Amino acid sequence: MRNPTLVKSETSTYQASRYNHFVPINDKGDHVLYNAYSGSLTVINSEVVPKISSVLSDSLNEDDSSPIKQALIHGKFLIPSSLNELEKISKELMTTRVNKKKGLMLVLMPTLQCNFNCVYCYETEEIRSRVDKMSEEVQEQVIQLVKERVKDSTSINIEWYGGEPLLGYDVIESLSKKMIQICEENNTPFYARMISNSFLLTKEKLDTLVDLKVEEIMITLDGPKEIHNMRRRLKGGQGSFDKIMKSIDIASEKMRVIVRIHIDKDTANTHELLDYFKNHPNKHNLNISLTDLHLDKETIENRPSLTSSCSTSCSSSDSCSTIKEKVFMENTESSKIKLNFYDTLKENKMNTYSYFGVGPKKGVCVAEDKNGFVIGPKGELYACSRDIGIEDLITGYLDDHVRQNEDYEESYFKFDPTKQDPCMSCNIMPMCRGGCGKRNNEVGEMECPPIKFHINDILIKQAHAKLKKVTNVK
Repeated sequence: MRNPTLVKSETSTYQASRYNHFVPINDKGDHVLYNAYSGSLTVINSEVVPKISSVLSDSLNEDDSSPIKQALIHGKFLIPSSLNELEKISKELMTTRVNKKKGLMLVLMPTLQCNFNCVYCYETEEIRSRVDKMSEEVQEQVIQLVKERVKDSTSINIEWYGGEPLLGYDVIESLSKKMIQICEENNTPFYARMISNSFLLTKEKLDTLVDLKVEEIMITLDGPKEIHNMRRRLKGGQGSFDKIMKSIDIASEKMRVIVRIHIDKDTANTHELLDYFKNHPNKHNLNISLTDLHLDKETIENRPSLTSSCSTSCSSSDSCSTIKEKVFMENTESSKIKLNFYDTLKENKMNTYSYFGVGPKKGVCVAEDKNGFVIGPKGELYACSRDIGIEDLITGYLDDHVRQNEDYEESYFKFDPTKQDPCMSCNIMPMCRGGCGKRNNEVGEMECPPIKFHINDILIKQAHAKLKKVTNVK
């Protein structure tokens, strides 16, 4: 650990942070010390471990000016005894949610229409069959919102969503040009990304999207070709795997591609896909992510095709609980698969996306953000992008100031993980801050992130990677 500038305290008393993790990493007795709030991570030589352990257990045994204690204070492994970490995190979280002096986040849906008929989609067939595209009138309302917010925003951040956003390609092109112009006039950065099934992507469209500052596209695969084509089908029933793989090839030539692979008991073996991607000519632009396939009871019961198409092991007579048992994995099980997957990616020098990083969570999702808006093609507003198309969950419209479902919308802003278990007593809470509010509402309890179940394994891997990096530098 480096010896930082001397930190002084009026009380001169410190306590160990509740978010410390002190884990042995080898047979020699070396340890990794990590703090989930500050993100500080350091490898401790075995000879120093007893001293570190002693200071963390009773900081009064060590003078404040000692290099070891100063390093622990600097990394926030030791904090002032007067500091309540839960209160501090709560205040930071609430401040982040209501602060408008930051980036404006807009999730824009040019259309709810979709060319796919994925068997598990939470958007009902009725929603995905709507042919409405965002009118010029609604587009102008979006532009007015951007004009009103741009001067107080550090950036304008757009996520093109749907339905399938490429079915509203003309809307994307028109709106993007106007928003980019506004940002240029106000010297405000403009960023855009897209979540798409990518079936309609061409090289010509890709070039235009790059010009429109779309820097990233997320594309989903459901495991190997046979299973993927059972689940992610076109409306006519045709498979989509080959075309999506071709779209990944096209997109990765000029932008970052997040390849999101759904995993469950049928698709847990991802090696077939990784064998393809590890030799991909644009591997540097590919970011691979494993995501659990989550389905609630209502989705399963309302999608008759799910039982026959979601899994090779399911039948039409299976109940909701039977389907879940046959297809879906517990968090601990999926976490182990993801951990091994992370190793495979590293071995093949491939990029992973937002997984098994050990940094604290700083931002908030659009549902928790007072400076974030989810906007449908009719100008309707939603709290969460998972609510789109559900009229009962509309929270208002762009063209008026009448709010609907205020209690529902406010539930996202008021949720505080520091005030309820299991979060308030969890030593990795700063890394997830309570997780997804939508998922927690769906399952009726706090759903812990996979990293929680293998945090020690992950820290050990991080420590060895750090040691290897230092060795290579030498």
